[in-house]
Amino acid sequence: MKETELRDYVREILDLAADNRQLTIRLGIELDYIPGYEREARKLIADLPFDYIIGSVHFLDDWAFDHPGYVEQYDSQDIDQVYRSYFELICQAATSGIFDIIGHPDLIKKFGHRPKGDLTALYHQAAKAFAIGGVCIEVNTAGLRWDCGEIYPSLDFLRACFKEGVPASVGSDAHFPEQIGFSFDRAKELLQLAGYSEIASFEKRRIKFSSL
Repeated sequence: MKETELRDYVREILDLAADNRQLTIRLGIELDYIPGYEREARKLIADLPFDYIIGSVHFLDDWAFDHPGYVEQYDSQDIDQVYRSYFELICQAATSGIFDIIGHPDLIKKFGHRPKGDLTALYHQAAKAFAIGGVCIEVNTAGLRWDCGEIYPSLDFLRACFKEGVPASVGSDAHFPEQIGFSFDRAKELLQLAGYSEIASFEKRRIKFSSL
């Protein structure tokens, strides 16, 4: 979405909510976290009535690492360093104070590239940052549609977040109508395995919980 289209998007969602009061329609946005542009991000959303803001990391410097058109760049990277850099950015996003939810929190695994080292320390580092920042971790089923064949996040990552008291929300990252609610049964199973009994949702940037 171009910045010039943002207010039209907001107006359209609010009009749909007003015209369909029998449905619960929330206004949300997924916003890239780009270090050094925090002020611009805050300014972008400051006067708009969002119910929730999802913060996501899609770029390492200028590399769109989750874009199929740039997947070959993994071959020239130190994969362990790539993971460290990615997790450093999601920790910064979580503690920036901009977001309510951190989206697809281990997206770096999308194309099936796995580090040689153990990820436990990175998971716990991120979980602590999420807790400090007061953000939710998103359990996002879109990974099941990609090479990694897994929900974002992994079970171990989700367990680390549960241990730190980090709330969890659920999303299907639907890019088409038929993807809405994709594999939510598997998301529920993963949440329960990690210890969760509730999921979070938002209204006017305020968190509320419902039973799984």
